Amino acid sequence: MSKRWSRVIASIIAIALLAGFAVSGVACAEEKVIKIGTLFPLTGPVALAGQRCKAAVEAAVEVINNSYPNIPVPLADHEGILGGYKIVLIHADHQGKPDVGKSEAERLFDQEGVFAIIGSYNSAVTKPASMVAERRYYRLLLK
Repeated sequence: MSKRWSRVIASIIAIALLAGFAVSGVACAEEKVIKIGTLFPLTGPVALAGQRCKAAVEAAVEVINNSYPNIPVPLADHEGILGGYKIVLIHADHQGKPDVGKSEAERLFDQEGVFAIIGSYNSAVTKPASMVAERRYYRLLLK
């Protein structure tokens, strides 16, 4: 398994574990779902890279959500995590534009109700999207 693929799986596992420990309105016990947003450039000049990142995250979530006992990676041998919670991905396209990335990050948190966001790919988009995520995190801490 490549180092890049291992990092993607490790990131998703870390986010999923954090989401499971921070019980909030996003992951209700009756739903058994943890929503995670993906923010990649799905259109625009680096769309191919963004689409490949999206596919990698989807493959990792497929392994986590379902049972694959023959795959030697963490969480592959049983379905879901933390008592059967499933990860649901909500995708967003930032088009490689920082302002679009910021507004899409806000939409993912405010309208879609995601617990966390993975991605960005473009460094110019990472900063404004990260600022949105940090503000949401501090709001959770202050509750």
